[in-house]
Amino acid sequence: MNESTEKFFFKNKNYFLRKTSTNDHPFIYNLVKEFLETDLSVTVLTLISFEEFFKKKINRYTISNDQNDLIGFVQILENNEIGYFLDKKFRNKGIGTEAVSLLMKLNPKERYFATVNNKNKPSKKLIERLGFYPKATIYEKIVNS
Repeated sequence: MNESTEKFFFKNKNYFLRKTSTNDHPFIYNLVKEFLETDLSVTVLTLISFEEFFKKKINRYTISNDQNDLIGFVQILENNEIGYFLDKKFRNKGIGTEAVSLLMKLNPKERYFATVNNKNKPSKKLIERLGFYPKATIYEKIVNS
């Protein structure tokens, strides 16, 4: 696998995006696992296996700080749906907003989508700050087995 090391810097130069490598997979998987435990996910109910998770071709970038610490990642799926995940220590600082903005610049499309849980106020704020607007509502019913 050709692992890219090209860095795409944020405006303030303290953070950057980099195409993910296989070395990043454990960090990414654990960040998603942690998120799914919060009940803020909308469309993913259970986490698939590590191997299955990384089988799909997804345009994914890690977010790192100027010390090269991994602090999160952003991604865009084939259907132009974007996703973003940040370590708790780095949330609510504008990093996610700038990371998603840069992701969209690196992957220009006519239209983007994001699925956000109504209870996830910071995520709603982030996506609205970037000009996204509500388009639909997803309803859920859980049937106890």
